[in-house]
Amino acid sequence: MSVPRTPMLAVTGRPPDNPAWAIELQWEGARVLAACDGTTCHLQGGDGSDLTGSYPEVAAAVAAAAHGRVLTLDGVITEIATCAEPFAPPHDSPELPPAVRLCAFDLLSAEEQDLTSWPYLARRHHLEGLGLEHALVSVAPSWRGVEAEAMLAAAAQQHVRGIVSKEIESTYHPGRCSLSWIATSIRNHFAPTQAPVAARV
Repeated sequence: MSVPRTPMLAVTGRPPDNPAWAIELQWEGARVLAACDGTTCHLQGGDGSDLTGSYPEVAAAVAAAAHGRVLTLDGVITEIATCAEPFAPPHDSPELPPAVRLCAFDLLSAEEQDLTSWPYLARRHHLEGLGLEHALVSVAPSWRGVEAEAMLAAAAQQHVRGIVSKEIESTYHPGRCSLSWIATSIRNHFAPTQAPVAARV
């Protein structure tokens, strides 16, 4: 199965604050599609460039976390302690030295099955059930039933750009800017409303 050349993009705008939408944090970092062939993992940048050599430790970590499965993940390579529990209080133990890691937030294919036509919630359920546990790989959380304003306030305390609202029934459209994903930056949240534009998230 071929890997999409470029990922799906969000538009920028105000969050819908609607139960038919889920919310994720918008992480700072490099957007990547991670394609695992059962042995190795190839990292492809949001512009289609090969980033495997730039982040060899992340590529090796994703391959190890895949445990021999053929997968295509969408996510962000970022330098944070963890994206699995972003609001958890810090541990008493000394902080680990900075390291880049993959925060995966979508699953495009699994075992040669194309999942891009699946709705967002189904893809997320499958992603969360993979058990991608590794020091340098985490599944980014997704929230439902949480007010967007509260999420933006919480996100402001983290090293993130803002939030991304995603329609729970939306399918994945590689290379397209979709109104089904809306990115809201912390910095521009209170700025005057503007026409939607593509956001590289």
